Amino acid sequence: MKRRDYIILPLLSVATILIMLVATEFAARRLWPDRYIDTCLVHDGKVRARFKPDCDSLTKTPEGPWVRNHYNECGYRSMTSCAVKPPDSIRIVLMGSSFSQGDYTPYEATFPVEAAQALSHACARRVEFQNMGVQGATPADVYRRTGEALALKPDAVLYPVTPFDLEQSTGPEDLEHEPNGLEPGEPPDAAKVGIYRRAGIVVRESRTVVLAQHYLFQDPAVFTRLFLAYGDKADFLRQPYTAAWEKRFDLLDEVIAHMAARFRAAGVPIFLTAAPSRAEVVLLNMHPLPPGVDPYAFFKSVSGIAARHDAEYIDLLSRFQAVPRADLMFYVVDGHLKGEGQAIVARAIVDAILHSRMPVFSNCRATTERADSRP
Repeated sequence: MKRRDYIILPLLSVATILIMLVATEFAARRLWPDRYIDTCLVHDGKVRARFKPDCDSLTKTPEGPWVRNHYNECGYRSMTSCAVKPPDSIRIVLMGSSFSQGDYTPYEATFPVEAAQALSHACARRVEFQNMGVQGATPADVYRRTGEALALKPDAVLYPVTPFDLEQSTGPEDLEHEPNGLEPGEPPDAAKVGIYRRAGIVVRESRTVVLAQHYLFQDPAVFTRLFLAYGDKADFLRQPYTAAWEKRFDLLDEVIAHMAARFRAAGVPIFLTAAPSRAEVVLLNMHPLPPGVDPYAFFKSVSGIAARHDAEYIDLLSRFQAVPRADLMFYVVDGHLKGEGQAIVARAIVDAILHSRMPVFSNCRATTERADSRP
């Protein structure tokens, strides 16, 4: 073989690989389109992000359908008006992040819509959710909107908390400073990051990688092994907590203390729940568990915070535990709930509210019991 062949042949091999990768990426993007960024999302200086009033948008995760979003005159993902509460109606304000928002789920399949329909039927009166959820909202962001929630004159407030919400927090000092940094979903400026991080961004945004992960992560054992390798991102599953996660729970505790006090003073009960992640649902049925891993850890911590501040806690995890392969109710790469999972959440919320101490729902339980007792 000639000397030049030692150069030409490797170059041809590299070129062939690159052409195959480009072709695969092109095909994957055609077959699995996405639109992660919600064009209605804006930054207002008080919280990291909110939605424009009277705005419509289309979003899509590669694993899911195209979703049409509508935000009412207050910028909430609710078809009902946020204006003065209609007479003889019940209004629940839903706060939180993308879990509350129902990100990448058709509106009619989201848990607040299903819960509102079930509660309206049980109570024989209109029950509405004003959905203030917005992707990327931290506990500090939610805290800053307490006054906005009270202005809606709610009969109750519901705040689901996810591990990702806490992961973005740093500590109690967040409550004293205005938010900064990127808006949720906004990619970093490649010109301002190093070459290795830039390469990581390219890999994460590759549709070929998403496609490969989608099929690879169908195997619960593979998914769990890779997820637990994330380090700090997965440390909410490990006991004892690291110092970083202890600090995050301290912030959540302070947030709930302030919020509960303000809502209590206004006579508004607050419901708190820990939103399940796919990793926790997978681990529920894994025996034996990896050393030091507790799938109930996050839920125990959130329920403990709720108890300390007289907030009613709604258990969602046990509902998923009762469903075979409930992990498939999540988008396996994106992590958000699909419609089937939203329905489970809705049923848990309806049951919790109807069996709560809320006077406004005191007559609904009797209505439900009579309906359930019919032959």
